Amino acid sequence: MKELRLEIDSSLSGRTVGSLMARELRISDTLIRRLKRRDRGILLNGERAFTTFNVKEGDTLVVDIRDDLSSRPAPIAAGFGILYEDEDIIIIDKPAGMNAHFHPNSPSAPYADGALAAYLDESVVPHPVSRLDKGTTGAMTFAKSAYVTELLRRQLHCGDFYKEYLGITATAPEKTSGTIDLPTGPMPGSHLKRAVREDGAPTLSEYSLI
Repeated sequence: MKELRLEIDSSLSGRTVGSLMARELRISDTLIRRLKRRDRGILLNGERAFTTFNVKEGDTLVVDIRDDLSSRPAPIAAGFGILYEDEDIIIIDKPAGMNAHFHPNSPSAPYADGALAAYLDESVVPHPVSRLDKGTTGAMTFAKSAYVTELLRRQLHCGDFYKEYLGITATAPEKTSGTIDLPTGPMPGSHLKRAVREDGAPTLSEYSLI
């Protein structure tokens, strides 16, 4: 997806370009600020437009949502499986031992966004929507633009994403199935681990023993 196009009808007439971008096209504030700096990032009837402009019936608003290629990760040779791919997203089967992205604590480890940069067209910047720990094998979702990333993250934080993991525990829980509903946050003194803490974010997990 390279651009978004909105034909202005009577129901949209009189509104500002900024309002239409945020509410009708669902573009994030961060991306809107970035687009305002591009010469042809926001066009109204083929001419550069500002977010304060008012539109009228019959106008055409076009927004260039292509990514800045300077943010593209360095491509690397690394193996992964592809579970699904379309114009906007790709879901990979990340193998254990691969980071989601480059990490200075393990500079020699392969990283998923770099592997995707080698696989995808040079005009595409892969954006991780979901993440997995380095030692975990499983599905990771990547968006092919910052615009789609924001749309998917909104779904991720409102319960529209369902995640299922198969894991091994050091000891077996007393109950064969149950629900863990506790707030979690960063573990003090660690950049990677998380812990149950009173000021953490709501976290709900259902489990069953196999």
